[in-house]
Amino acid sequence: MKAQHIVLYSILLLMASQVQGASLSVGDNLKIESINGQRVNAQEVELKEGIHMVALKFSDFYVINAEDSGWVRSEPLFTRVQIEQGEAVMLQTHPLHSEEEAQEFLEDPVVNLVSNKRADGRQMLMNQSQIVTHLLQGK
Repeated sequence: MKAQHIVLYSILLLMASQVQGASLSVGDNLKIESINGQRVNAQEVELKEGIHMVALKFSDFYVINAEDSGWVRSEPLFTRVQIEQGEAVMLQTHPLHSEEEAQEFLEDPVVNLVSNKRADGRQMLMNQSQIVTHLLQGK
């Protein structure tokens, strides 16, 4: 009986070591506000495999000249991220060197998606009114 428990424990341990979580992280100018409606407020989160609704906020500080500087911030921006078991996904903006570039990004918010399991791509972000319209249209 004891040998059966050891074998069973070994099998369970082996299976558990093969079950890996997944992670989602964001670049320095983004913050994960929520995942599937649950408040997170982090730069990196562990996720289960599947499709997740992610709310992000953009925030970055720009120096215009020696006397002028300021923050560029967004309201929540939403996207759906599909993630596989053991996958590490990072969402990041392209380099934004000025306040004007940051404002342009917020007019058409698209981030780079970098993954350890699939080809890199681009991910569209939507504001609250865009996501509601998208849902109502059934897309």
